[in-house]
Amino acid sequence: MNTSVNPQVRFAALRNRNFTLLWAGLIVSNIGTWMQNVGTGWLILQLKNSPLWLGLLGLSFAVPMIVLPLVGGAVADRVNRKKLLYFTQTLMMLNAFFLAAITWLGMVNVWYVLGASLVGSALLALTTLRARR
Repeated sequence: MNTSVNPQVRFAALRNRNFTLLWAGLIVSNIGTWMQNVGTGWLILQLKNSPLWLGLLGLSFAVPMIVLPLVGGAVADRVNRKKLLYFTQTLMMLNAFFLAAITWLGMVNVWYVLGASLVGSALLALTTLRARR
């Protein structure tokens, strides 16, 4: 049995410029999201040195990812897919800039980090809802 597939067939979708740009942008965004997750965990550990606060950080990320898909599907069906993606990705970038700025300025506290995690995961849940369709 020959399981080799012609590379031209395997990567045919990447010949479409718009799909390639979308795919590359989503990879960069996903890498940034996971870097931020690691960084916020480290920051919480530096601020509080407590497993409880690390658990609360995980909870602040998980709750929107569990709750939003239950109601977000109806909302996502009523808006333009492209505009929703631009909106959520831009707000996720601003959320990361906010965290970076308050950390760099020395104004960070645990509640800002938890709030940013909550907002970021809510935006990620909305982005994920639209990408599945």
